[in-house]
Amino acid sequence: AEATAAQMALYCRSKNAAPKLTSCTLEELAQMFLEEGKSEGIRGDVAFAQSLKETGFFKYGGIVLPSQNNYAGI
Repeated sequence: AEATAAQMALYCRSKNAAPKLTSCTLEELAQMFLEEGKSEGIRGDVAFAQSLKETGFFKYGGIVLPSQNNYAGI
């Protein structure tokens, strides 16, 4: 990963000042993406970017609810 958790959270907030997360803070979620990405051999920052795209920067609005923790639109 090239971005830090703080940078990832800041970028998200630049597009959505009030992300709809129910289980953790935005910074905690970004850190989880980095840690899991490292353990799985993928870039956690890129996976986080995918979650931003799929959830509309955690605005949601589709059939998936924030409480489902479905960040990839699966």
